[in-house]
Amino acid sequence: IPVSCNVMSLESLWHKIDFDKPARHTIAGAPVGHDARVLASLAQAAGARGLVHVALDDMRAANLKDLLTFFAPNLKVLTLPAWDCLPYDRVSPSGDIVAERMATLWVLSNKISGAYIVLTTVAALTQRLPPAETLQQARCTIKKGQTVQRPALQTFFDINGYCRTDIVREA
Repeated sequence: IPVSCNVMSLESLWHKIDFDKPARHTIAGAPVGHDARVLASLAQAAGARGLVHVALDDMRAANLKDLLTFFAPNLKVLTLPAWDCLPYDRVSPSGDIVAERMATLWVLSNKISGAYIVLTTVAALTQRLPPAETLQQARCTIKKGQTVQRPALQTFFDINGYCRTDIVREA
């Protein structure tokens, strides 16, 4: 997956990009919104190879996600947010952030059809990720009408971090 890297102005970048070849670029000095147009074009040209964009912070990544869906509605935009706590802190990351990170990793560990871009931040890149094999082992497929053995299902949930409770507190 190409990652943004060489610094050049937006105008010179737009004219020098060979959209058929993977490359590393840094988009610098672009007005808000214009960078999203260039990223959408780069991601669509990359196709199934995908593109990774490292934003400065979560707010900029969220804004960029909205702009990308405007400029390229058919582009798959995946987000890999940073944890909302410090390493070795007594507080765990929020369930929503863990779920979003795992959903993105799940999609990336499987075949993706079509163009996509992964939006992340510097903080998110410094955090460890599980290997793709771990994600594949944490998979359970149940089809409508299929009989499932309750002990096997409970074991699967226990291994994958689910806790048995009387009242559901979070998704």
